Amino acid sequence: MDSGLKRRVVAFADRYNNAFLSGRFSHVERVRKYALLLADKEGADKDVVEIAALFHDIGLTVDRDHHEEESARLASAFLAKTDVPERERKMVIECILKHRSSKKTRTRLLEAKIVAAADALAFLEDIRGLQRLFYRLHGEAEADIFDKIERMYGKVTLPSAKPLTEPLYKKSMRYWKAKLQT
Repeated sequence: MDSGLKRRVVAFADRYNNAFLSGRFSHVERVRKYALLLADKEGADKDVVEIAALFHDIGLTVDRDHHEEESARLASAFLAKTDVPERERKMVIECILKHRSSKKTRTRLLEAKIVAAADALAFLEDIRGLQRLFYRLHGEAEADIFDKIERMYGKVTLPSAKPLTEPLYKKSMRYWKAKLQT
């Protein structure tokens, strides 16, 4: 991806991600970091996973419950105005549509599996962000926190991501068990 397109993609994503929740872009940057790392390990299309990582949550500003659909719609409109080839645009959209752990969607697209795994890794890594997310947005019961952590852990299906996932999963579980016992 050329530097001009990258700047435009980042600016577009930044505008939406920061409008939703302060600190949201740090989650997106974590997803981007893990997506690029996994794309390198798996030999996947780095441009596709990077764009999808940056755009995967932009729809949260429109519809939280179906944000993957809104994110895909916004990303599609943006990408239609670029020179990104149609095949890659379709791959980006599939990555966005398939990234959620709460939706029982399947994909064969390696890049989509990478973005889903990267989203889970970013989530598991950011314990403080998880805490803010639950208390600010959901006020959910304690059991729901563990359910979300388990779903994120289960979302990681790539063998190359498992060594990264296990320590983050254990750290999140230890943190929440200790926090909720006090």
